[in-house]
Amino acid sequence: MSKLGSPKHQVAQALGKLYKHSGQRQDKARGIAHRYIYDTDTLHAYIADGTQFANWCRDRWDIRDIRRLQARHARLFLDDLAAREQAGGTLERKRAAIRKLSFALHGEAWANLGSAWPSDPRPERAYQRDDAVQRSQPAGPYR
Repeated sequence: MSKLGSPKHQVAQALGKLYKHSGQRQDKARGIAHRYIYDTDTLHAYIADGTQFANWCRDRWDIRDIRRLQARHARLFLDDLAAREQAGGTLERKRAAIRKLSFALHGEAWANLGSAWPSDPRPERAYQRDDAVQRSQPAGPYR
């Protein structure tokens, strides 16, 4: 194993630098809350998703230093997950974790990683805009 440590170790080190156990309200008021992670459950989820991304890149391109990861790798990773029919919510969480990891590594959150995945990869079960409109309409007069 290299001196860099495992992908999980590297991801945990990078994201751990963004963790703050308090101060979210003040940071929101100052407009800097997007720079940090305030919840330990979120931190653990982001570490798991970031590790999956780092391992995927290591297996495909032999990238062992996560500082070499680029936005194009993230787009390909998310496209691969979408092709394997991951649910939209899962893809959004992984995208959020990768953006936070890119902020930790490079000082900027990568843009254009994709979005608007269907809530369910099977079109016949996906939650559609018409469903939301229909559910927001009053059901009719009460009897």
